[in-house]
Amino acid sequence: MSRGAGKDGSREGQGDGSVAREIARLKEEIFLLQTLMDHVPDYIYFKDRQSRFTRVNRYAAARYGIADPALAIGKTDFDFFAEEHAAKALRDEQEIIRTGQPMVNVEERETLVDGSVRWVSTTKLPLRDLEGNIVGTFGISRDISERKRAEESLERQASHDPLTKLPNRMLFMNRFESLFRRANRSPGRRTFALLYIDVDHFKAVNDSLGHQAGDELLVAVARRLEHCVRPGDTLARLGGDEFTVLLEGIWAEADATAVATRVAEELAVPIPVHGQEVSTSVSVGIALAIAGYDRPEDMLSAADAAMYRAKAAGRARYEIAGRPG
Repeated sequence: MSRGAGKDGSREGQGDGSVAREIARLKEEIFLLQTLMDHVPDYIYFKDRQSRFTRVNRYAAARYGIADPALAIGKTDFDFFAEEHAAKALRDEQEIIRTGQPMVNVEERETLVDGSVRWVSTTKLPLRDLEGNIVGTFGISRDISERKRAEESLERQASHDPLTKLPNRMLFMNRFESLFRRANRSPGRRTFALLYIDVDHFKAVNDSLGHQAGDELLVAVARRLEHCVRPGDTLARLGGDEFTVLLEGIWAEADATAVATRVAEELAVPIPVHGQEVSTSVSVGIALAIAGYDRPEDMLSAADAAMYRAKAAGRARYEIAGRPG
């Protein structure tokens, strides 16, 4: 009997050993998973059905401005992000919980409560328990701010004049054609005007003072023209010494001529170039959408022709294009 007890005791010892090994194995797995979670350079977070954080990794905690991931538990995005972003995150997560459908690689602009901004690529999935019930959401966000900045820089290089930093011909035409279509769909409402601007005697400045001085003059002219337009208007450099302005949402011809007058006054003041005071002026052609042009290029040609009439009439003035046909 003592031998049987010995055997039973041996079996009990073996059972205790198996449990201990299983506990050790689980602890090791938890340690490895926690190590992985905290060292993946992405923001990892778990939330319950009310979109409250139940766990975040260290990268996420650092992004949220807290020293310990445990401090995020029970909080929501409204504690860390600007209201607009937090509200969108809440809507997305509640939709995932309702439908069970994930949100994969969505690029988002995140704004923290302190105003700092980052771009992230976010994937969110439904978080299920062992029975398959959705108990919350699981998310991973990867910082893509540098890539976004590079893309924006390339886009800006393609759409802006490298000298004056104004929109170039391509961006101007995109906006012009879009505005032209919108105006045609809404006849009778506020209209728009196109100003075609050419710097008078620019070639003489370029030839006498050199190309660098000419470039300085163009940059100075661009900055002064910026003072003459509203934030919603489009000022562009078409090339050489030619600029255009799209005046959106004006009521009448007088609104466009008032801007042309303001341009003339702004450029009447001599511009310092290469240590010299350079006096310049501009000739302006004005085309009004209410004249009834069939195509954007017709309106652009009309403004260009009006500008040349202003030059022929003595420069430093504006002319208004007549109605087509």
